[in-house]
Amino acid sequence: MANHNKYINNYDYHKAIYLLERIPFLDNNFLMIREDESLFSPLATVHYSYYRSKDDITNYLLDNGNKIQCVVGRDYLPLGEAQCPTLSDYADGVNTLEFLRGL
Repeated sequence: MANHNKYINNYDYHKAIYLLERIPFLDNNFLMIREDESLFSPLATVHYSYYRSKDDITNYLLDNGNKIQCVVGRDYLPLGEAQCPTLSDYADGVNTLEFLRGL
């Protein structure tokens, strides 16, 4: 990806913004990570946040459930299965066949 022009442009752009606005971040000259509870991060950036208890995570997931496609990890969808949906798994909870039939 370091040779991918659009990716590197996004990386450089967001790095410049973080530096100018003095937003703390970690950088390996390819990817930046920064503490931010926002669900959506810009290209070339990964957001992370800390939690104090499992209840904090549960509440966060409940509050943002309509914005989250899936949760992977212990007590949730097993690791490695996020991109292996079954026939009864529907994008955004919408039964595609029922939707198409109703058109």
